[in-house]
Amino acid sequence: MKRGNPIDWRIGPWVLALAGLWLTVGALPGVHWHDTGEFAAVTWRLAPAHPPGMPLHALWTHGGLRAPLADVGLRANMASALTLALAASLFACGLTRWTSRGWALALGLAPLWAPAVWLQGVRAEVYALHLLLLAGMSLCTSPRGFVAVGLLFGFAGANHSLLALAAAPMAVAVWPRGVGRTIAVRALGLGCMAGLAGLMAYVYLPFRAAHGGAVGWGRPDTWPAFIDTLLARDWQRNLTAPSGATFSLVDNAGAILEWLGDQWGLESTAAFALCVVLGLPSAVRAHGGTLVVAAALAACAVATRVLYPMDPFNPDIGGYFSPALVAGLVWVAACVGPRPRRVLSSLLATALACAVLHFDSGGRAQSRTAEQVARSAWDDVPVGGLWVTADYATWFQGMWLRALLGERPDTALVFRGRVDAPWHVERAAEGSVAHARRLEAFPDRLGEPSDVRFERGVEAHRLGELGAHLAPDGRALSLRPPDLRKPEVPDDFAAPSMDPDSRVALCFRRALAAADLVGRHEPEAVAARQGHVEAAERLCPFRDAWLEALKAPNVTRPPGL
Repeated sequence: MKRGNPIDWRIGPWVLALAGLWLTVGALPGVHWHDTGEFAAVTWRLAPAHPPGMPLHALWTHGGLRAPLADVGLRANMASALTLALAASLFACGLTRWTSRGWALALGLAPLWAPAVWLQGVRAEVYALHLLLLAGMSLCTSPRGFVAVGLLFGFAGANHSLLALAAAPMAVAVWPRGVGRTIAVRALGLGCMAGLAGLMAYVYLPFRAAHGGAVGWGRPDTWPAFIDTLLARDWQRNLTAPSGATFSLVDNAGAILEWLGDQWGLESTAAFALCVVLGLPSAVRAHGGTLVVAAALAACAVATRVLYPMDPFNPDIGGYFSPALVAGLVWVAACVGPRPRRVLSSLLATALACAVLHFDSGGRAQSRTAEQVARSAWDDVPVGGLWVTADYATWFQGMWLRALLGERPDTALVFRGRVDAPWHVERAAEGSVAHARRLEAFPDRLGEPSDVRFERGVEAHRLGELGAHLAPDGRALSLRPPDLRKPEVPDDFAAPSMDPDSRVALCFRRALAAADLVGRHEPEAVAARQGHVEAAERLCPFRDAWLEALKAPNVTRPPGL
């Protein structure tokens, strides 16, 4: 494979500065939805994250959280911003092998104009670090560089094992060619040894297994527990497919392609595609191997999610598919070439300008909705009580509030999806004998239930018969008698500028509140159910069959999740 021109490192500092400014200005001010609360909390306390543990991310970002700048929640997000900025600068330098410095600089910044990639650089997550490791691999072209690729590949496995496997085409791209068999075999052996050295970051898990208190997942301090964590068995136990769900691989692939094309907008994607079509013949002759590797990298990235139903509102999708978007820009750079024709230059300028104009952060840079929702729900829990969460996001937000802000140390933070795991009982109790006793045979030994609050949501079967007796009490559910319950509080925090992630999360909460009222035919209950459904529809950015079912006046049982 022809490797193109020598790498021009001079644009690296410029891209680093521009990307760093773009991302740090847009960094989320605090905790967000999904896994961001967990990653910030476990990094702060150096505890294990959810399987397979992601030890490299905690080790990489911990120092940034200790810097005396801003509040610690913002620091966790800014650590991702600086990581992604560094990845963009290395990517831009690598593009100088196939195109001019000016176009390499612009194309190096282009991933940050895709909202889904940008989001990985403004919140605490592992995906920015994966892109940095991937960019580092792409710059290694010598036999000695193959050893560096092995080390970076091992680090990638210690950061996100599935995405590391999807980066396998990079090993083909940097395989030493034009050297003797002895040198090639030696490079392969040293590369494998370097990869094992990178994977040694997993030693972090047993060393830190007992740390973190209520913050962290699992206790991987024995061989069986360590292997379970590496293979993500404990995580897989909590993944359940929706009952009766239908799945079309063709439709799913189409939805993925539509999502990829929408990242820079239709006009920008079309202009990029025209650049590729017009420049492809010469690019194949000059850099055919590069195009094959880039296509394989994109295909492997898409393959990580093609067997799962596409959820465009899951921000992790951007992390999985970011390598595919970056690989597409490699194709553009190779097809444009170092001295592009005027028509190619015009098309590329149009594509980049449209991408900038299409960019929309969704108002996330000012959003504290997730923090407000988590704090308000926890505030309803009495002193010394139990807060039994049903959603990963709420549990992780609670970790964030506990670890970074020291809030509610008197309560036990429980996730009912894993409340049957001994390690979770130990972590949730956090040294409290009273809490531990109440959780040992959950939910049979709750004792006096007046100080226990339950979040609406999934995994309700873990409550057994108890679930049928829960009733609204403030923003949660409880077992208290009706005369002691607080009036139900709408948990929407709705605002016209609310970010899309919060809208989806709060829409789901409203739908759950409506489902709780199904089967009750008193006028007040019917009116309340319709009110919840209408509020959910105002928040929901898409047409949802579940909400349509809840709207039916004669519905007699809650529709399935």
